[in-house]
Amino acid sequence: MNTFLCCGIRNGIFISVKKISNKERRRRQNENLRRLLTPKNALMVLNEILPGEQLANQFKVQAVTNTGTQYYKPNLHSFCAELCVDGVNYKGFGENKLIARNNAAEQAIRDLMIKRMSRLFTDNNEGEGGSGAAGAAGGELGEGEESAVPMIQLASYALHKLFTEWEWDGHKVPQLRPHSVSETGSESGSTKGKAAKEVPARAGAMHPCMLLAYLRPQLAYRELPAQGTAPQNMLFSMAVDVDGNTYVGTATKKKEARRLAAKAACEEIFKVTFEN
Repeated sequence: MNTFLCCGIRNGIFISVKKISNKERRRRQNENLRRLLTPKNALMVLNEILPGEQLANQFKVQAVTNTGTQYYKPNLHSFCAELCVDGVNYKGFGENKLIARNNAAEQAIRDLMIKRMSRLFTDNNEGEGGSGAAGAAGGELGEGEESAVPMIQLASYALHKLFTEWEWDGHKVPQLRPHSVSETGSESGSTKGKAAKEVPARAGAMHPCMLLAYLRPQLAYRELPAQGTAPQNMLFSMAVDVDGNTYVGTATKKKEARRLAAKAACEEIFKVTFEN
């Protein structure tokens, strides 16, 4: 046991201070890190790294065809998102606009992180090898918001990437991010802050995707790795995060996989029994 009492007298008052154990100290550190580090996608992280830039209005998104420049085989619903950060143009591709924006944002995050880490490394070397004045100047530059390395945002994005890989492997990963944070990094209307919508009377006759969009607006579906080696036996999987849980649908077509994911969410959360 590392817990003990430290006693003393200050200003005529007997004071006892209880020292915490190493186990309790680690528990508190983990609790603080859990509050600070929540998985965030590229758009959310980039908005935190560049606050006030209004990046959502700077994206140029348009439908694309197979030009041979993207890293995957496009379909009829492929999009290209362009973003300019620090004079550099970034392009991201995806089957929907959100995925395309996230892919472009990830490239911008990569360059921003490498640039700031390189600058910090250079400043530290100059501070050690140069005079005291040079070291002080390097310290001031490193403490500035423009040159600081946003480690919390970097770790949050790393968690997002790791959990996404686990989901690709077929594991169900609970959401750790606050429900009040939207995909763009801004506050969104959570069901706790607003009156929850009631399930329609004829919910069982509605399309699962339409019903889920009505009860939980602004949800984003994402595609998981397909299974199969030939087009005739390919199985597609779509996932959606609802109220802290991930629901996955698998079918021979992406549209049907999306419907099955929404159906699973509605059946478990809202206890809806669909007619077909």
